Amino acid sequence: MATATYSRSATVNGYAALCSYIQKQATFVAGLTAAGTEPTAAQLARFQSRTTSALRRLTDGAPPPVAALAEQLCTAVDAAEDGAGLGAAFGAALDEAREVSAAAGVATEADGEEEEGDDGGGLQPTEEELSDLSAMASRLWDLDINRLVPGRDYQINVQRKARGMSPSSDSARQPFFTYVDTAAYSARPTFVAFYKLLDNYSAHTGVTEELTPGEQEEIDGFLDAIMCTPIMRYATMYAMARRVARSAADLRAQLSELWFAFYRREAARDSSAFEHVFLGEVRGGKVIGLHNWMTLLREERLGGLDYLGYLPPRPPPRGRRPDVPESSSQMLTVRFSWHDAVKAASTIFVGTSPEFEMALYSLIYLCGGGRERHIISVGPHKAEVKVYPLGRMLGTCYAEEMPGGEEDAASPEETEGSAALKAIGKELFRQALKFF
Repeated sequence: MATATYSRSATVNGYAALCSYIQKQATFVAGLTAAGTEPTAAQLARFQSRTTSALRRLTDGAPPPVAALAEQLCTAVDAAEDGAGLGAAFGAALDEAREVSAAAGVATEADGEEEEGDDGGGLQPTEEELSDLSAMASRLWDLDINRLVPGRDYQINVQRKARGMSPSSDSARQPFFTYVDTAAYSARPTFVAFYKLLDNYSAHTGVTEELTPGEQEEIDGFLDAIMCTPIMRYATMYAMARRVARSAADLRAQLSELWFAFYRREAARDSSAFEHVFLGEVRGGKVIGLHNWMTLLREERLGGLDYLGYLPPRPPPRGRRPDVPESSSQMLTVRFSWHDAVKAASTIFVGTSPEFEMALYSLIYLCGGGRERHIISVGPHKAEVKVYPLGRMLGTCYAEEMPGGEEDAASPEETEGSAALKAIGKELFRQALKFF
């Protein structure tokens, strides 16, 4: 009897899709727990039966490592006695899926170069992704195995819509972040490396920045950390296929120059793309840049940033008032004050990994053909990414939230090993809504 063989592509894509499904279920269960909703015994039994039987049918012909992980999840789901047990089952499976997925996507050579005939660990971009930046963005979202789970790894409090433009016009009396699991945060090397960069810059434009040897080591450490992730390995292959990079080493060098080279905004060497986009600056009594959730978290915890409320997407949906953002939303637009200045509107991803945002903005800048605006769909979110050069440098790059959700998002071409998992994940999620 012939033994079935499985490509590395099928295994890696299977893991990525399984991560995506488990993230969705973990988010759903965490939301129920936060709301104090507990399933009845009959509801729990129906959810367990349908979830486990569907996963077993799905992974019957899957690569053995993917099937084994799914079977472990089935066993844990069967053993759950309540909503908390379900949350623990999905949480443990998600952590293990991230670990084995990352291991399956690690480069075989120290410098990250691909061997001749290597399929890139299943991270080759499809023809659709190469021709459509929105499809590329969706793939990055699916590959973000380090993305935190709302309701489990962190909790936000969106509160009320922002009203005025002064720091005293505060529609949100409570902090934006209610809770962040420091263990989940510190377990991700790219998060830790990114965090080390957040105290290296002056907040005000016009102040010449100084780069110490220690700070350069932190930049190099961050770039080394993200280049090992599945997202950046995919970004490397994408950039090479689009002929904007020759190798992983070439892309890394471009990222270093693109994001961390100092340039003049008001004075010599007073700014950089990284400082502007990820940390923010104050100029003329206004906050410019600052489109990163980890910086917002850090500054809020330090007491220097005051969340003033959320803002609905622009333009508003036709015929109805925009909904209040849910606490599980991983993209929303906020207003805040910082250093006695106000940021009128900043769209941020919440819980996403540093490598996701670096890859997304870098690839759009490098492969966008000089266009300044690009409509993309990532997960359930729709956004317009805006890219503005400053001379020959990157002045700013950020996403702006748009109306529409999962029903409006364009789906990328399904890759080997992922189509069935994604379909069953959506079906299971719909079934779960009925039970709870």
